[in-house]
Amino acid sequence: MTEHAKFQLKLTGGLADGHEFEGYDGYTALAGAAWTLSLVTNYVETGQIRHRGDFPGRHAVHALPMKSGSLLADFSVLLQGQPASVFGIGFAAGASGLLYGLVNRVILRNLGQDPTPLNNETAALLERKDGDVEALVAITEPSLRQAHEVIGNSASGIEWIGGFNTMAHLNAGTKAYMKASIPDHEVIQRDVMVTGFYGNSGHGSVFDFSLGHNVPFSMKRDDLRRYGPYFSWGLDQYTNDTGRRLSIKFTRIISMDGTAKRYIIVSADYVR
Repeated sequence: MTEHAKFQLKLTGGLADGHEFEGYDGYTALAGAAWTLSLVTNYVETGQIRHRGDFPGRHAVHALPMKSGSLLADFSVLLQGQPASVFGIGFAAGASGLLYGLVNRVILRNLGQDPTPLNNETAALLERKDGDVEALVAITEPSLRQAHEVIGNSASGIEWIGGFNTMAHLNAGTKAYMKASIPDHEVIQRDVMVTGFYGNSGHGSVFDFSLGHNVPFSMKRDDLRRYGPYFSWGLDQYTNDTGRRLSIKFTRIISMDGTAKRYIIVSADYVR
């Protein structure tokens, strides 16, 4: 069954109140929003996280003509998959409900918030695939940062709407938060549980017991070749509920308030 999910970005303030924006920054921002939708859509449709190359999600997001009032950018997402067959979970609201919930979550998590699941579909997925969702948060960070580029002279804020619900308000404060990705080069070692890992990209998530929640991670290509098998093993332990952990060394990307946005893997080993 084919479904259509509707998203809208409402730009207000600055040039947007005159129904226009600066061309480069404006279209750059809309491209970032569209790419974010494509990444999340691909996961809903296939259960796979992709962030480069050709994949189904990038073809599913269509842009509609812009409208006045102040300035409205509409996107229509064509959904053809069935989440029940992809994830093995029943979804009363279908693919569109899950897409709305996941888009809402990745936006707010990237803005430093820990949102309550938007709907039952998202809550059900988080129970089984929380690690995947955290990995999705990590790979959407660059495109959501890009979606803020129009904020300044062109617009003072963006209301991001999914369906009939406002999902987030982007403004100068959230732009500052997204841009404040500060490298912390201190090497830290912890025993963690691998809750998500994608071997083709080196992205994933670990449950940090000292923090009590999942944290996204990434690694350089050379480190992926060397340590990827450890994370594959760790994910298998998590999937089979063995309780076994991985010992990792990492640096961090932190926000303005010192909160860890992402771990950068330096090395990994089995907990002996």
